[in-house]
Amino acid sequence: MDSLPPPPNGMTWGLAFADEFNGERIDPQAWFVHPDKTRGDGWFLRDNVVLDGKGNLVFRTTRKDGRLAGAGVDGRGRARWKFGYFEIRAKLPGIPAGNRPAFWLTGPEVNRVGDEGRDGTEIDIFEAPSRTGRIEINLHWDGYGPEEKTANFKPQKRIDYFNFHTYAVWWSPTFYRFYIDGDMVWETAAGGVCQVPLSIVISDEPIDRANWRGASPLLAGLDAFVVDYVRVYQLAPVPVPAPSAGPRP
Repeated sequence: MDSLPPPPNGMTWGLAFADEFNGERIDPQAWFVHPDKTRGDGWFLRDNVVLDGKGNLVFRTTRKDGRLAGAGVDGRGRARWKFGYFEIRAKLPGIPAGNRPAFWLTGPEVNRVGDEGRDGTEIDIFEAPSRTGRIEINLHWDGYGPEEKTANFKPQKRIDYFNFHTYAVWWSPTFYRFYIDGDMVWETAAGGVCQVPLSIVISDEPIDRANWRGASPLLAGLDAFVVDYVRVYQLAPVPVPAPSAGPRP
């Protein structure tokens, strides 16, 4: 809680959801694990995302039929959130294995066209399509066709791939504020700010195009995307203390 941004006057942060990824099995009440299917330049495979028994959710990069394979989990059909502070603590793969780890929020409303991003925005809290030591932050709205609009930012803060870092967004009714290790790196209201609930997605997508943003599939499988926890905090009014009882007559 000490690492959260100061709440507005009269408000306090409360923990609304957390998964510390303890145990031996991904919680089916919290996460939908993507089934085996084609994805992007390769595959999503269910077996590529596991709990390691040490409190981590691990995404592995493998191959299937000569193409790279990653994995994804999301909260579809489980929980949708409207506003709050969304945080992940993770270690990114340091080897350019042709994969794109990401933590993002989305929903079917992103495909709506006509009210900018207010009626649905994909919020990419972080993506790492390359291994340059920097992540990307992206917003997408008005669908994914010819009407699509985007806003993006690449923070100057560099990432040490051998250690865990936190990545977060404070999504309010009027702004998005993005954080790395508790430091705000970008504030924007692009698209007018999403006003509809969204679901959490954690994914590690295959990128099997040589030299795409520095990615190469040649070293696939030698590193992993490791997630320590995911937490969601939401604002609530500070409780008003009950009046103390006066002295007895």
